[in-house]
Order: sequence, then C-alpha cells, then structure tokens
Amino acid sequence: MSPETTFTWIPSPISILKTSSHILPDSSTGMSSPRKPQHHQQPKHDEWVVPTSNKSIRAVNPVSFAFERLAKKIQPGSQRKDGKHPISLANGDPTAAGNLPSCPVAREALITSALNESSFTSYGNPCGTPQARTAIAEHHSYPEHAIDAKNVIVTNGCSGAIELALTALLDPCTVLLVPKPSYPLYQMIAEMHGATVAQYRLRKDSNWECDMDHLQELMATHHNVRAIVVNNPSSATGAVFSQLHLVQLLEFARVHRLPVVADEVFGDMTYGSSEFCPLAHIAAKLGRQVPIITTSSLSKQYLLPGWRVGWYSPVVLACSKHGSLKGLEAGANRLAQMMPGVSQLAQSIIPKFLSKSTPGLDVWKRNLRITLERQATFLHTKLSLCEGLHPFPPQGTFYNMVKIDFNVLRMDDWEFATKLLEEENIIVLPGTAIEGPRDVFRISFHLPENGLYVAANRLAQFCQRHAASNRKRMEELIKMAMV
Repeated sequence: MSPETTFTWIPSPISILKTSSHILPDSSTGMSSPRKPQHHQQPKHDEWVVPTSNKSIRAVNPVSFAFERLAKKIQPGSQRKDGKHPISLANGDPTAAGNLPSCPVAREALITSALNESSFTSYGNPCGTPQARTAIAEHHSYPEHAIDAKNVIVTNGCSGAIELALTALLDPCTVLLVPKPSYPLYQMIAEMHGATVAQYRLRKDSNWECDMDHLQELMATHHNVRAIVVNNPSSATGAVFSQLHLVQLLEFARVHRLPVVADEVFGDMTYGSSEFCPLAHIAAKLGRQVPIITTSSLSKQYLLPGWRVGWYSPVVLACSKHGSLKGLEAGANRLAQMMPGVSQLAQSIIPKFLSKSTPGLDVWKRNLRITLERQATFLHTKLSLCEGLHPFPPQGTFYNMVKIDFNVLRMDDWEFATKLLEEENIIVLPGTAIEGPRDVFRISFHLPENGLYVAANRLAQFCQRHAASNRKRMEELIKMAMV
C-alpha cells in the first residue's frame, strides 16, 4: 500500500488550527483586513436583553476568523472525487495524531501520587503546592541568582501564567510591546483589559530576530509602555534567539526601563546548532539589571497540553535589591486568589519533571528531539524542492515558516492556503493569521511521518501545477505583447 492510502488521520475541526488571527481575510478579495470591534446592539423596547460587559466583548478569540474561512472547505476523503483525506499542517497539538507519546514519567508519577497521597483531596494554596513551587524555583535558579519559592505561582498552563503576568502589569490606556508575528494571546489579554499593543517586527531576513530599530521607533512614538513580551523559542516562527540577540533585547529593556515577560513555553526543544538560553539566566549574568518574568509549562516540552500545568516565575528581579518587583509580586499573588487553581494531583508531577535525576527523563527528551528534528529536516528538504517555496531552516519548537515566491506562484498567503485546501485537502496557517507577512505560511511537523510524506508530495504537485500554469500565462502575455 502507498502512504497515501494508509494515512487516514482526519483532524477534528477544533484541533485543525490552534493559533489565531488578528487580521481577517476579506471575503471579496482574499486579502487581509484588520478585524473590527464588536459593539452593543440597541434592543427593541419590547425585548428583554441582558447587557453584556464591555470586557467580555473585547475578549475576542481571533482563531475563529481564520478557522471559519478554512473549515468550510475541509472534506473527508470519502466526499472527494480524488479520495484525498485532510491533513492538517496547522495543528498546534503535538498529541492529537497519537504518534508522539507523552513522557511515561508523567503517567507513572500521577498514578503513584493518586494511590499514595491523601492530601490532594483538600483545598490547597491557589498559588500552588509547596513542593511544586520549590521545584520550579530551583529549576529557574542560577549561581548568580536564586529564586524564592514564595514568588512562584503555579497556573493553568502557560496561557494562565501569561494572563496572570499581563493582568498584573497592564491598566487601561497602557501599552504592551509584542512581537509580530506572534502568539495572539498577548494581544487578546491586553485588549480585554483596555490596554493596547504595539507590535514590533520580527525580521524574516534575519532568522526572525527582533527588529531593534523598529523597537526604538515604537518607543519614540508610544507613551506609557508597561512591558515587552519576548517569545523564545518562537511559537509563531519556530526561531531560536542567539545569546547575542538576547543581550541586545535586555539592553533595550534596561535603557527604556521595561520589565520583560519571557514566554519560554518551548524551552529547550531546539535542533541542530540552535541553543535555548533562558533570558533570566542571561539577565542574571549581566548583573540583574532588568526585571524578568518567566512563563512556562509542561505542555510543549513534555507533550502534556491537556494537563494544564504551567507557572509564573519572577526569575530575575532586576534591581530586586531595590524592590522593583515587590508590588508586582504582591499583585500577582492577590490575582491568583481569584483564579482557578491547578489540581494538586497534577502539580504532584512537577518535581519529577524538573529534577535532573529522574530516571528515563533525559532519554525520553533526547529521543523526542531526535524524532522532531528528523521530521523537520525531512519536511524542510522536501519543501525546498517545491517550485516557488522557500522554507526557513528549522531551529526549534515544532513549527516552521515557509516563504511563498510570488513571482513563481502568483499567490499571497490566504490564496495559497485556500487553494491548497481546495485542491489537495491540506491545511496550513496563513502568515497574516498570526500577524505575519503576506508571503509566508506556517506549518507544523509533529505529524506521523507517513502523513508528512503524503503532505509533502501533495504540496509538490500543487506548486508544480500552479508554477506551470503561471509560466504558460506569462508566455501567452509575452506573445500578445509582441504582436
């Protein structure tokens, strides 16, 4: 049997896209346009309409806009003449297809805790259990700076940690610096609280590093900027920042007196020569001159997205000797009292995962990286051979960006994604769906290898077909012009 006939994984509609769009495709042109805010509708005098809070109206999840446009075109193979099953290269859940098993240490630790511990049945500290907070504090401590466990807060995934950090930082009319392209949650949370975001560019011509000149321009044109978000490794592009670049970002933050929210949910999930450097560690080595709030979780690095175990850790309290983060720490602790705490049973596995002495853990993580790097390399090699596509070298996470050569394919990101789905039943994420350029799309490479093989072949056929059609059209135009 060929891989095409044996690969039958059909993603559920909800799992197709686990990212979101702040820019919506215009239905008439297929181009991107800014999303429009919703407003209250005036009820008729004889209707009883319960009013909705402005905060809830601002809490828009833009994923629906990108997904709804693509989801209408997804068909099971049985409903298509060509029999092609849908393959999602836009899925953000590495466990959805079942080919990447979660770490067995998690299951064993959870079973042991459930059988042997009785204290998990009572209410616990909303900031987390002492054992979990201590393990996280030790994990993020360095010779240059030790973390106090009382400042660590266990949250509902890394998303919960980001929400806690930004809620503690932002007020209405304040500004948050966020990367572009980026994980959309930052903007959603900021806008929900009445704040705004200023998006700093990531340079695709420089391995998606932050555009330092653009950051300076934003500081010159915006007032009341409260903080900057740095996402490394990048959930949007898969890029991994070098130590030198992180030092540049810290110097920028120091000069402008900006605390940094470091979203490091992917941690050391890196490949080849790329090396993950915790921003807080670099800041500590440079003398603790910048406040760093690290957010992370077990979701990505240990393939446990459904367990919802993350944390907020003010790792390096820049100038902490002067109390620069004491107010923020107190505020975060107050906010944590109102947030849903993480199951004490789920928290019981944190010490096992963050201990370097846990048997089998290092081997499992190494094998996971080897598998993902092999799949990333395979897909990168295959797509490099596709006419009109230029994939960026994989560096980390399980995502990668691919550039579309407009001169060859004559399509922007949305047209490419839409036609690819219609013709080949493959889902990719348009770049503008995560505030990226119009000439890129993002793929994930954590699917079963036979699925990647089928997807790569279909993409090659798609590009060859459209490149040939474009060449023929151009030849006809040249002939007409010469008549």
